Amino acid sequence: MANKDCESYYSKVASVKNGLIDHQLCAWDKVMDTCPVNSGGPLQHKLIFGDYKVPFLVGVTSFGLSCGNSQPGVYVKVSKFGSWIVETLQQHGERVTAAMFEPLACAGRYFYHRERYGPSIFDIRPHNVQLIWPKQPSPERCSGLLTEPDAVLTTAQCVTLYGTAPTHVKLHGSEVIGIEEIVVHENYTGNLLYNNIAILKLNRSSLHRPDCIEYDMHPLHEIKLFAAGILPQTIYFQNNGERMTGNEFIVIVSFSLSCMIDNEQVRFDVSLYENMKCNLSSEFQNKHYCFGVDEFIVPGSCDLLLGMNIFGNDCGFGKPAVALNFVSHKSWLESVILPTKSLRDKSINTDVLSYHDEDLEHGSQCSYSNEVNGTCVHIGNCSSIIDIEYAQKRVIFCKSSSVVCCPTNLLKMQPSAIEVEFSECESRYKSLSKLRMEKIATDRSLQYSHTVGSFEVAIGWETETDMKFECYGYLIRTRGVVTAASCLRLRSSNPTIVRLGEQGWTNSHLIFRLIEATTVHPRYNETTGEHDIAVIKLKEAIHPFVHLFPVCLWQNTTHSPVHQAIMHSASGVIIPIHPMYNSDCEKRLNRSFTIPGMGCMHTEHESLIVYDKNECLKMQKYKNLDCNTYGRFKAGNPIIWREYNKTGEASFTEFLINIYNYGDCVDGFPLHIVHHIAFYVEWFARVLQ
Repeated sequence: MANKDCESYYSKVASVKNGLIDHQLCAWDKVMDTCPVNSGGPLQHKLIFGDYKVPFLVGVTSFGLSCGNSQPGVYVKVSKFGSWIVETLQQHGERVTAAMFEPLACAGRYFYHRERYGPSIFDIRPHNVQLIWPKQPSPERCSGLLTEPDAVLTTAQCVTLYGTAPTHVKLHGSEVIGIEEIVVHENYTGNLLYNNIAILKLNRSSLHRPDCIEYDMHPLHEIKLFAAGILPQTIYFQNNGERMTGNEFIVIVSFSLSCMIDNEQVRFDVSLYENMKCNLSSEFQNKHYCFGVDEFIVPGSCDLLLGMNIFGNDCGFGKPAVALNFVSHKSWLESVILPTKSLRDKSINTDVLSYHDEDLEHGSQCSYSNEVNGTCVHIGNCSSIIDIEYAQKRVIFCKSSSVVCCPTNLLKMQPSAIEVEFSECESRYKSLSKLRMEKIATDRSLQYSHTVGSFEVAIGWETETDMKFECYGYLIRTRGVVTAASCLRLRSSNPTIVRLGEQGWTNSHLIFRLIEATTVHPRYNETTGEHDIAVIKLKEAIHPFVHLFPVCLWQNTTHSPVHQAIMHSASGVIIPIHPMYNSDCEKRLNRSFTIPGMGCMHTEHESLIVYDKNECLKMQKYKNLDCNTYGRFKAGNPIIWREYNKTGEASFTEFLINIYNYGDCVDGFPLHIVHHIAFYVEWFARVLQ
């Protein structure tokens, strides 16, 4: 309680007639106050210190009014007598110094007797990017965020810290990469609140997975955030206070003159506050975040990492801190990081909006803001998404990601029967998809029912004595299978048979079909790998059932899902795989993609090598490939995405997004060259007609 508010309670107490003095403070409780026998007792507050709570003495009980009532008591501020306490102890033979009572040093003593603070709030692991200067000590607080494999996001204040620029970055405490170029926001003037942002372009791609920038604004209660800080020197103790070795460490944080251990980077959950709590004016409303943790921490035991954060004491514990809001810098970030676009793309608003209208079903009438009317149709029945973006500055997707609001003038007239079949795939196999979902819980082999041979090679060649299955395929129609041309061309003759079925099936359950025709894309180029795709037409159609039915084809040439999956050839494990910018891939491979249907992807499991040895040996003369390790993925491997039913019904639709062609492991970071299925749907229809 403020002293001026407290003095009214003591107006009749002689010693307080002239008011409380500066070394006195008031405190009260809603239920009761201290009693006379409590005089000299502690007024304390427990502060977070690593995984513990350490009591800090704030005051000593002095006097009060009636015992046990909800009235304020008067305490003596210990902070006013620090020097006197130390001098008095020294006069009585105690070997103490003022430094021993500094918060960090004091909290480190007797920590193993302290109250454990539940589960640790700190995730102690290096996850930020450290900036390195050649002739200066690198400041621990300056860090960055890997936002692209070869780009680091940081603050302008960090890169201009010494008047000279950093030359390298260190990622995850080990990987060091040189900085090729530093791009500071052109409007940064030195004021920490104005355009305090910079991009470091690296001279090669990192082996680590980048973090994504969140541009979408969500209600504050719907998102979980964490901040990054550094805990000043980590010391390891046994219960008797001696240092430990091996794996028996108890980790706490303190300051010590005798033990210099590397600083620990940590992250911890925080809350977002209204910007007014950080005293940010309205002009900064959308440019910064005000964040923090309501509880207090031992002062000096956590320093905010600069790079995404701008300023704040004690990592925002007790007092809020300020961080950059990347949304306000989206255009600038894209101008630096994203590849240069074509002249036509530049004329399109860079903020083209993709909008899902859950109320629009397939066949519903729809319209755009400029009074252009349309119909919700499958993407394959709309001539061009690019034309919609160019004219409307937005794309409206209807209830499903494969159904778009297509302006009337872009509707395709009289699609072929096969194109209709491709477009109606979701509804055609909806009941089988639902039944499969119900059975997956007890039969995991049903997870991927479209793969020809699932996790086994299934496109084969018959001989007089046996059959050899050497290529993958994916069932896209009851008589149609798509695969990679490069795999088929490893033999001088066309395949003759296809085996359909799941891994682990007995021969009596496997389905075999003879091949009527094999068609390699007419523009397939063995040297460049372009148009590495082929279609197999079966002599006899398969009859769809819960274990086996055609996959749906992704037909959107401008949008594709971020989270896709590819089958691991050796083990049958499904591995996450993500798209890359073609410009990043072209830089790594030192080549350009000349066709729109070709692209690059990478896996989360960067240690995997991703090509078949026979294929690799054949192509290594003109592609930068290492063939010492092989057999992970094979040409023709399907890359799929599942769209789960949004109505709560237990089912999903599986889409074939890409076909895997080949890969490399340049700099230890595997690239996967793929072909986008959407660019070949019309060709599939013609071949399978």
